[in-house]
Amino acid sequence: MASTTQDYKLFTPLQLDDSLELKNRIVYGPATRARSDPVTRVPLERNAAYYEQRAGAGLIITEACGISEQGFGWYGSPALYTDEQAAGWKEVVDRVHQNGGKIFVQLSHIGRQSHPSFHANNEVVSASATIYAEGSTRNVNGERVGFERARALTLDEIPGVVEQYRKCAELAKQVGFDGVDVHAAGGYLIDQFLQSCANFRTDRYGGSFENRYRLLHEIIEAVKTVYPASRIGVRTAPTCPYGGMGSIDNAEMFTYVFERLAEHDLAYLAIFDGEGFGYSDKSRVITAFEAKKLFKGVVMASCSYTRDTAEEVVRSGAADMVAFVRQFLANPDLAERFQNDWPLNPELGYEFYWDPAKGAEGYTTPEVYQPAPHRICKTQGTDGQPCLLAAVIRAWPGDEQDRASAFQHDGAAEVASSRDLQEETKKKPIMSENSPLLANGDEHSYSGASNDDRFYMGVDKRSLMDTGEAGLSTVEASRRLKVFGPNELESKEKSPWLKLAEQFWGPMPIMIWLAILVEGITRDVPDFFVLLFLQVLNGVVGWYEELKAGNAVAALKASLKPEAQVIRDGVHQTINAALLVPGDRVTLSAGSAVPADCDLCEGNPVQIDQAALTGESFPV
Repeated sequence: MASTTQDYKLFTPLQLDDSLELKNRIVYGPATRARSDPVTRVPLERNAAYYEQRAGAGLIITEACGISEQGFGWYGSPALYTDEQAAGWKEVVDRVHQNGGKIFVQLSHIGRQSHPSFHANNEVVSASATIYAEGSTRNVNGERVGFERARALTLDEIPGVVEQYRKCAELAKQVGFDGVDVHAAGGYLIDQFLQSCANFRTDRYGGSFENRYRLLHEIIEAVKTVYPASRIGVRTAPTCPYGGMGSIDNAEMFTYVFERLAEHDLAYLAIFDGEGFGYSDKSRVITAFEAKKLFKGVVMASCSYTRDTAEEVVRSGAADMVAFVRQFLANPDLAERFQNDWPLNPELGYEFYWDPAKGAEGYTTPEVYQPAPHRICKTQGTDGQPCLLAAVIRAWPGDEQDRASAFQHDGAAEVASSRDLQEETKKKPIMSENSPLLANGDEHSYSGASNDDRFYMGVDKRSLMDTGEAGLSTVEASRRLKVFGPNELESKEKSPWLKLAEQFWGPMPIMIWLAILVEGITRDVPDFFVLLFLQVLNGVVGWYEELKAGNAVAALKASLKPEAQVIRDGVHQTINAALLVPGDRVTLSAGSAVPADCDLCEGNPVQIDQAALTGESFPV
C-alpha cells in the first residue's frame, strides 16, 4: 500500500534558529523512565542506547533531569550537577548526534514532589509550606512511601535556586546538548510558584500574576547567559491536574505567562493541551491555538495526539510541532513508522514505564519495524506528475546498459528499453560467476566473501527486488554497492606507454619500417635517418593528439554523468546513476532517462521507444 503521508507537513523540516534545523516536526517528549544509576544518578549505557534508538525524531527532549541535589527527587532518574553525570550525558548526546538527531536536556527542580531521604538536610522545598497529599513516591532506597510536607523557600534562598539552573545549563552546554527545556509543568517547583493552588506567598514571589511569574522569568534570564534564547524552550501545563495542580485562575494566569514568555524570543513554548493526564476542573481548558496567539512563536503541542491529529494541528497553524511519549516508548522508530504507514507496536504496560527493576526490559527491547517484502506499486513523482516505480536488478560491473528516455504521450509515462527482462535474467544471474559470493563455484560456498558479501549468502536473485515502499536504506545500498559494484560500464585504461608503442604498429608504420629496413640494407644512410626521424616524429605527434583527445572525452563524460531519481530511507533523492544497486526504487517521469535495466512493476501503460538504438520509427 502506498504511503498517504507524502504531503504531510509533520514530516517537513522546522528551523528553530539560523543554525538549528529539525528534520521533522515530531518530538520525542520528556518521559522519566527511571533507568539511570539510582545511587550516582548517572546516565548508563542503556540510556544512551535508548535515546539513540529515537534519533529519528526531529527533536529529543530528555527526561526530567535534576539540576542539583536539592532539585532531585525521583528514584532512578538522572541528574546533571556533577562531572560524572556530565560524562554519562555526553555519551547520550554523542550517540544521538551520530545518528543525525537533535537533543535538548530538560532542566528540572522537583520541589515538593521529592522525598526528604534524597537530601542531606532531610528537607524538601516548595513555593509555600504545602504537601502533595495524593499518591506516593519512592524514597532513596526505592521503597514506596508517601509525600511529606515541604517548607517554603526563603527570599534569600531563591537566588541560589536560580543559580542552580544556570550551572546546570552550563554543564549541558559543555556536554553538547543542542538546547535546554525549562520544566515549568508537572507540578514541579516552577509550576508550584506559578499556580495559586500551591503558592500562598505574600512577598514578591507570590500573590499577583507578575509576582508568581517572577521565578520563571529570573531562571530564563539566567539560562540566557549560557544559551541563546533560540535554544531555550519552556514547558507548561495550565490545565493538567498532575502533581496536585489546577487553580481557578489558571486561564488568566497562563494568558499572562504566555504573553510574558513572548518577550524572550524562545525556541518554543510547549503546552500540555491533550487529555492524557486529564483536565483540571478548576478552570477552562487552554488550547495550543490560544498559546500560539499569545506567545507568537513556535508552539509544541503534546499529550494524546495521533499521527493524523498531529498533522491537523500543525497544518492548521495552531502548533508547529507535536510531542509524543507513550507511542515512542513502544516504538523507538515512531517517526519512520508514521511516515511510512507502518503499524505500531502495542502500547507498553504501565509496569514498564518507570520501574528501575525492569532494567532494559520494556526500555531498549521494543523492536523497530521490519517491512515485509512486497511488490512496488504506482505512485507520484516528486514533481506531482505520474511516474513509474522500478527496481534496478542488473546493474553490475561489465553488464551492458541500455540508455533511452522516458517521455509523456497521451498522459502516460513511457519508458524506453531494448531488453526483454525475463529472457535476460535467465541468461545472466544477478551474481556473476566471478562474484566473491560464488568464489568456490557453489552458491553456498563463500570462503572468499567479506562480511558484507556474506550478508547475501544463499539469496534468491529475485528476492533482492522485494523492496519496500521506503526503498533501500542507505546502509543496505552501501552493502549492495560493495557486492555488485557500480552501475556503469567498465573502462579499461591503456598505459600511455602502450598507446605510444601502438603508434609504431599498423599498416602505414609497418610500410615505413620496411622502407627503413631496405635503406639500412642498402646502406643509404641519409634516407635511413630521414625515414627513421619521420617515423618517430609521426608516432610521437599521433600519441600526443590521442592523449589530448582522450582527456577531452574524459572531461566530457565527467560533466555528463547521468543522474537518477531514487527512493532511499523513504525520501526521494537525486544520485549519480553509477551508485544505483539491485533493488533500488527508481522514479521515472516525463523527460527522465532510464538509468539502468529496470523491472516495471506497475504504472501507466508503457510503450518502448528504441529509435536511438534500432532506428525504428514508432514506439512498440
